Amino acid sequence: MPCGSAGQAAALPALLYGHNFEWGRRGGYNMSMNWNMLLWFGVILVAFLLLKRIGLISLQKARAHLNSGATLVDVRSTAEFKAQRLPGAVNVPLNDLNAGVRRHFPDKNKVLLLHCHSGTRSAMACRALKQMGYTKVFNVGSLARAQRIVNQ
Repeated sequence: MPCGSAGQAAALPALLYGHNFEWGRRGGYNMSMNWNMLLWFGVILVAFLLLKRIGLISLQKARAHLNSGATLVDVRSTAEFKAQRLPGAVNVPLNDLNAGVRRHFPDKNKVLLLHCHSGTRSAMACRALKQMGYTKVFNVGSLARAQRIVNQ
């Protein structure tokens, strides 16, 4: 490609700004591909957040379970738990879930309210505990959400 060709001119903005520019029929650059990608990213993000919320127990039900003797289980690491913990919470780190939950909760019918920092690890722990035969396991979600339940 000779120096100063149209192909090199179109490639320069793409290198500088990371955009996938195409030369349009009417002249000028066509950035529709980038807008489509941004739109799809937004749709996927919203779907992820909605799916994450669907698996959470309501605040009212969690409070009722807690008032009836349920145990709040923090599945964050031991270091995270030591740095900030909720009153009455039991730490069973996700990476020690199998042995830790059997040690702390041999009764598989006990109501367990799981939380972590953001709700992702508690969702994984909730699925794992259900597969292990625990019947009353609920995902509270994030630490901030668990604090709202405990503080009311």
